[in-house]
Amino acid sequence: MFATTPLRIVAVSAGLSQPSSTRLLADRLAAATRERLAAE
Repeated sequence: MFATTPLRIVAVSAGLSQPSSTRLLADRLAAATRERLAAE
């Protein structure tokens, strides 16, 4: 995939605990997406 403009990965979380499970999941999804895009 070749993009002419930079891609942005956005993860929205609203958990209240520190760190929230939602935030941890968002971080993992963002990292996996970055790795996958870098491999292409």
